[in-house]
This record gives sequence, structure tokens and C-alpha cells, in this order.
Amino acid sequence: MESEAITNMNSTKKQNRKGFTIIELIVVVVIIGILAAITIVSYNGIQAKARDASVLSDIDTMDALQTNFSLKNGLAGKAYYSGSGADATLGFTPSNGNVIDVVTNGTDYCIRGYNPSSTKNSIYNSFTKESSVGICSTLGPSSAAIADSGTINKWTQLSAGNGYTCAVALDNQAYCWGDNSNGKLGNNSTVGSLVPVAVNTSGVLSGKSIKSIAAGPNHTCAIASDNQVYCWGPNDWGQLGNSTTTRSLVPVAVNTSGVLSGKSIKSIAVGWNFTCAIASDNQAYCWGWGNRGELGNGSATSNSVPVAVTNTGVLSGKTIKAIAAYNNTCVIASDNQVYCWGYNATGGLGNGSTTDSSVPVAVIKSGVLSGKTINSIDVGGASCAIASDSQAYCWGYGVDGELGNGSITSSSVPVAVTNTGVLSSKTISLMSSLGGFTCAIASNSQAYCWGYGVDGELGNGSTTSSSVPVAVNNSGVMSGKLLQSITVGQNHACATSLDGQFYCWGSGTNGELGNGLITSSLTPIVMRSAP
Repeated sequence: MESEAITNMNSTKKQNRKGFTIIELIVVVVIIGILAAITIVSYNGIQAKARDASVLSDIDTMDALQTNFSLKNGLAGKAYYSGSGADATLGFTPSNGNVIDVVTNGTDYCIRGYNPSSTKNSIYNSFTKESSVGICSTLGPSSAAIADSGTINKWTQLSAGNGYTCAVALDNQAYCWGDNSNGKLGNNSTVGSLVPVAVNTSGVLSGKSIKSIAAGPNHTCAIASDNQVYCWGPNDWGQLGNSTTTRSLVPVAVNTSGVLSGKSIKSIAVGWNFTCAIASDNQAYCWGWGNRGELGNGSATSNSVPVAVTNTGVLSGKTIKAIAAYNNTCVIASDNQVYCWGYNATGGLGNGSTTDSSVPVAVIKSGVLSGKTINSIDVGGASCAIASDSQAYCWGYGVDGELGNGSITSSSVPVAVTNTGVLSSKTISLMSSLGGFTCAIASNSQAYCWGYGVDGELGNGSTTSSSVPVAVNNSGVMSGKLLQSITVGQNHACATSLDGQFYCWGSGTNGELGNGLITSSLTPIVMRSAP
């Protein structure tokens, strides 16, 4: 009996072990999921703690290295950073106004520190710390740091070029960022930068400060405190003016032993592979590419040292007040009229022809310019001027609407930019051109652009070109802002507001918008602060 009972009991157990019920399986799965989640959270927490410890250690290192001020300012032991998940960011401002900016993708991190009260108000470059080489460029700045940059911008002049931007800061030194093809950033490198890098001052600029800077299609020039010109970048045609055709990744001095002997420089204009300047004798001088007459000296050859622009003919007895260059060069002379020379296939000389000229020719002043004098001029795909009636007039290339007159055809004589629509009842105070578009600041201190707009150059939230002026978006970061200056590059533009803030829009694929990112923007964004 006992043996039979044991057999029956074992049989019953076997029957009971046929499997779990559905409810039991669900419970088991839930328990496993909870345990897995706890494990993952615990692991992530360990990762986050390790990362945060590294961040705090790096901040301590930055603080120890910086002798002029304390980043921590008595906040030792407090959490500067606590992030989780992808793209966690923090922009932290201690009580002394310094800023800690941390960006992370969950594992890697980038730290930057800022001191807005200092003349050189940021340790953005010298004291950036990153968990792996190059991660700062990938992660970019935190949104808080971008917002804070409005209080610490210290640029005094901006100049937009082809895929890059340069500026002069309050320390009277030059900085550039963006594309660095052939060394046009001037920092002894050909590697592009998403953040401002200092133009090299160890050579010919040693001990000198910078008064103005001009970023061009491919090279850059500046006027230093000695009132001489220094250039850097490609030099295939002698556009650096230093008697060679060898590129330079750092500034070189423009030759002053010839026609510029004993003269100082008042202003400069950088064109495609050539450079022009107005000297202290109020005459124009050019150097570099000259095969289409760009040097204005009666020749169709290039020159690696400055040559004097012909001042006989239409310029006889006149001095030069302003100069601008791109494919051709135009000046305002002492009679307040415009004279141009160089490339003219699309009518950029404004003299009613499409024939190149190696000497200055007068822009036609009958028609829309009849009875008017010229206040300012700039040259891009089209040549544009502000006349004495404070209205804009353009001539030259117009296929993408560069003339602003509602057409998409070129014109070899000046035409009036449409002053109805968004410019109705407004006058024009400032204007800038470089690539295939032009932007202006009107009497209401707002910006308006026209021409090529495929990369968002017009700043109106669109990628459509426009043959008439359109308003740059003044909501968002520019809400309530009044603008005082504007600069146009090949495919981007930047403007300054009266409160000292800086904004850019258009192509940003090289970091030229100055926000630390490599993305374009169809509307204005806040530009990073000066280093």
C-alpha cells in the first residue's frame, strides 16, 4: 500500500508539472522585465555618475588653470551638471556672472567656460574640455549658452565671406570661423572651425592690433594699427600682395616698397583672387588676378604687388572715397559718382556695355540715377548703390533676382530696386552684397534682402530666391531688435542690433553662422560671443 501511495503521489506531481499557467507566465515576464530595467537603470546611473565625476574634475582643472577669475566662485561641492539621456545640456551661471556650459549625448561631454566681464570675455577656446577629441565640435553649444551669449558678445566688426566669417573683438584682435580652405582663417591651419579662432599674431602682426577686416570669396585681409594691410589664404594670382604666389596660412605683409611706399591704407576691398585698397593719398591700388582688367591699371595681367589704378580718363582730378570688389571693382569718387572696372560680361560696370575694362569707366548717371549722387556702394553678383534719395539701385547680374527690380534678367545700366511692398515708404541706410544676393537696413532699422535664396540667405524662412526685397524674419531671436549694421557673405549674412547682439542666417554647413553648429538657418539665429 505504501509503495502504491508513493507511486500515485509521484504520478500526481508529474501531472501538476505539465507547465505554467498564462497568468504565471505573465508574472514571470513582468518580473524579468523589472529586473532588467533595474539593471539598466543601475548601469546607466553608474555611467552617469562616472561621467558627472569626470565633468566635475575637468571643471576643477579649468578653474585651476584660469588665474584671472574663479569659474566656481565659492560654489565648490555644488552640482554643476546632472544630465540623463541623449543631448542633456546645462548652461550654469554662478553669482559672479561667469558661465559653465556643458553638453552631452549621454556618454561623451563637452565643457566650456565663459567670463563675460573680461575684455577677452571667454575661455571658449583656450579652456574647452572634452571627453574625446573633437566631441565639442560634434555636440555644439548648449541652448542655455547660446541664449547667454547675448550678454557676452564683444565683437566690434563683422565681415562675412565665402563659407566663413571674420570679426574684430574688443581686444582689437581678429578672429575667424567656418571654412578654412587654403588657410583663410589665418590660424596657421587648413582645418575648419565651428568656433572663433584667433588670427595668428606671432609673425608680421606681432605687437599690432586690428582696425578692420575684410573676408572675401577666398582670402582675407586686414588693416592693422600701423595702417598697413596684411592678408592670408590662397595666393595663386598674387592676391596677398607680398610679391609671391605662394599661399599663406598666417598673415603676410602687403608689399609697400613700390607704389604704396610712404603711404598708409584707409580701406580695403577683397574680390575674387584680387584685392584693392584706398591709400592715404585717396587713390586706389590693386593687386592679384588681373586677366579681365580687375587691377584697373590698363593691363589685363595679374600682379603680386600693388599697382596704381589709372587716375586719368574718367577719374582725372578726382580722389576716391569708397571702394568695393567682387568680380569687378567699383568706387565712389570725390564727385559722388560711381566708376567701375574689370569683369563686365553681365554688365557689372554699369556703363551700358558688356565689355571688360582694364581702366575705370563711369556708371551711367542718366536714367534712374539722373540728378542723383551716390552715398554708398557694394559689389557682389550685382553692383548696388544707395543714392542721395536714400533708395537702392543695382546693375549687372540679375538671373536670380539680384537687381531687386522684379525681374530675373541682367542689366548693364542701373535699375531701381523695388521700393513698394515691404519697402513701401522706407528709405535705405546701409547695404551689403557679396554672392548672389544683397541685404539692406531700412529706415525702420529692419533688414531686407533680395536675390539668391536657396540656402536661406534672405532670412525670411524660405529657400526661394526673390527678385524683390523681402523682410528678414524679425520674430524669434530678433523680436523687438533694431539693427545697425549688416554684412553679406557668399551664402550667409550677419547683422548687429543696437543693443550689441549679433545674428546670422543662411548657409551654415561650414559653421559660418557662428553658433557652434554645422546647420543652415532660414531665419536669424544668435551668434556666439567673442573669445
